[in-house]
Amino acid sequence: MPFLGEITALLSSACWAGASLVYATAGAGTRPVVLNMFKCGLAAALLVATACVVDGWGFWRVFGVDEAWALVGSGLVGLTLADTLYFQTLKRLGARRTLLLPSLQAPLAAVLAACTLHESITWAMLGGIALTTAGVAWVVSERVRGGTQAPATFAGVALGVLAALGNASANVLTKFGSAEHSALSVGAVRLAIGTVGLGVHLLLAGEGPALVAVVRDRRLAVRLTGAMFLGTYLGIWLVSAAIRYAPASVATTLSSTSPLFVLPLAVVFLRERVSVRAVLGTVLAIAGIALLFARSP
Repeated sequence: MPFLGEITALLSSACWAGASLVYATAGAGTRPVVLNMFKCGLAAALLVATACVVDGWGFWRVFGVDEAWALVGSGLVGLTLADTLYFQTLKRLGARRTLLLPSLQAPLAAVLAACTLHESITWAMLGGIALTTAGVAWVVSERVRGGTQAPATFAGVALGVLAALGNASANVLTKFGSAEHSALSVGAVRLAIGTVGLGVHLLLAGEGPALVAVVRDRRLAVRLTGAMFLGTYLGIWLVSAAIRYAPASVATTLSSTSPLFVLPLAVVFLRERVSVRAVLGTVLAIAGIALLFARSP
């Protein structure tokens, strides 16, 4: 199917946008590592079960040694480390500034993929990455009148940049480890490894009781489970497909456009007003996406 990687990358971004609205409200009082463990643990169980049904028992055995190590690194760096840093950034900077920082993943992934996977980068791809990144940055960096934004701190920005670097590195590792394998199996292995890493972190940090408290809070658990299914279960599956079927730089760019999907959702569900700047930034980003779709196969 033409542009399968690009389409699944955009779908993953839309899924994460919907989940972000829930995490920004329901998960505001939950510690980052606990929130990450809750979503990754449930999503890993669901994705592994799905992979067993669709790809068969022992689906993980198809991976070679090098591929397996690449996916282990991808799960630990992207899910255990980067996602936890992302939630910490969310608490320090607020949602609007935090959503700006993942736009750095595209150029970082492009450089890493060119250096390690020897992917070629065309001028059209560079133009598409630049336009999409600029559009996303312009949209989410706008200060909303009457809104509340956490003060920008060096620590918060540094955590966000590290999260972007971690996710970019994880995407390149996933590209190396996915080869011709099922995107479902790749996502299941990544999530399982990431969950193990989070479990170790949780035990060492003594956060077990906090996780139990989240599980016992039925209302909170239900809302976080919905966000998990949309943003992590479906999102990881779609991202794995995107990275397999599209260049890592293109997949990373398109999967980082969630702020654009957040705009209409915020209007409908949060009743926020959309400014002319937000609309123009969205148009700019869509122009960049069009360039990425127009790349030569």
